[in-house]
Amino acid sequence: MWFLYRDWYYNPETSDENDVEIIIAKSRNSKTGTVHARFEGDKMRFVSVNQALYDQCDDISNGLPIEPLGL
Repeated sequence: MWFLYRDWYYNPETSDENDVEIIIAKSRNSKTGTVHARFEGDKMRFVSVNQALYDQCDDISNGLPIEPLGL
C-alpha cells in the first residue's frame, strides 16, 4: 500500500510544489519506508531524488541483478 504526501497541499506557504513523499506502508516481500521524489507534471511521472534508486530502475529494465537498497 502506497501513499503520497504533498506538503504544499497542506501548507500553502511551502515553496516547491514538485516535492512529494511516497510512503510505502505495506509490502509483501519488501521493506516499508519513505521515498522522496519530485513530480514532473509535463511528463506525468515521479522521479526519485535518490540517484541510487533511480539508477537501480535502469538495471531492472536491462535485466541486471540488483542488490536491495534501504529506503
